[in-house]
Amino acid sequence: GQGALVASSFAYGLFRVRTQAHLKAHAPEALNLARMICMGALATLTLVADVILGGGSRAALARIRHVLPMQWVLMFMSVFLSAFIASALAFSALQVIPAANAQPFSALQPLFCALWATLLLSEPISKGAMLGGALMIGATALACSDRSV
Repeated sequence: GQGALVASSFAYGLFRVRTQAHLKAHAPEALNLARMICMGALATLTLVADVILGGGSRAALARIRHVLPMQWVLMFMSVFLSAFIASALAFSALQVIPAANAQPFSALQPLFCALWATLLLSEPISKGAMLGGALMIGATALACSDRSV
């Protein structure tokens, strides 16, 4: 579990640097749209392949009519907010903030996840997690305060 998260963070850091390089030649909106189209195409191909091969997607699609309208709204909003809005904001920020200074803000994602889990799922937050969150905010502010880059 933790090793996978470290690997994910490593890959995401590379993504930030690569994105900043692409933003020198492409507008953030165009880059984000191209990214979303590619991700949608890959997801669709994976889904179709899984259905053809008789994987779990076939059974899920057979039960799709049982998904409630509010669930569709929540799924759409989740994808729209995280994929389109968050990426557009990040791409715009990377035009003016060096990748090395922008990356520490990604360290705040677990903190925001814990806050959302508390608000939406009523999950408790321990005192240790609260202290850790405060340290994360301080560390991010410190890491991003170097203006010499």
